[in-house]
Amino acid sequence: SRCMVRRLKSEVLTELPAKVRTVIELDAPPELAEVLAAERSAFEQWEGTGSTADFSELSRIRHEVGVAKADAVIEHLRNVLDERGKAICFGWHRDVLARIADAFPGESVLVTGSTGTEDRERLAGKFQTDPSCRLFVGNMQAAGTAITLTASDYVCFAEEDWTPGNLSQAEDRAHRIG
Repeated sequence: SRCMVRRLKSEVLTELPAKVRTVIELDAPPELAEVLAAERSAFEQWEGTGSTADFSELSRIRHEVGVAKADAVIEHLRNVLDERGKAICFGWHRDVLARIADAFPGESVLVTGSTGTEDRERLAGKFQTDPSCRLFVGNMQAAGTAITLTASDYVCFAEEDWTPGNLSQAEDRAHRIG
């Protein structure tokens, strides 16, 4: 008596343009090369052993990478905002996201796991409707689903998630009718 039909976005929203993904290399500080080398080494060690201790070290270094590249991401976002008017930036670590949002006082909103549901909706609404709010900064878990951010068609990942599907979900906040 009941059934469920699963439809893909490509079948239902046929008028949506295709996503365009671009890897943008940023000028990074010299200390980032050292942190990236440590990350690569920790990943190879974890991949070889699967040890939770190795994974913890990889997670710690992943945070260091986010902190080390925050200034380069901020500079990139300044250029994007000058060209496009509005942008969305996703990341993982609260301090990295706060640093990015703080670089754009009065022009950005920040949504993390500590942001309440009503505040998330209010902040997303502000980004959607307020021309002075040019940057939406969000944690992928907290802001990567169930909100619409079509005021911009530009999504930047300051940090990536472990799961590629979460990246796709986050970028879909801008890839909707609107």
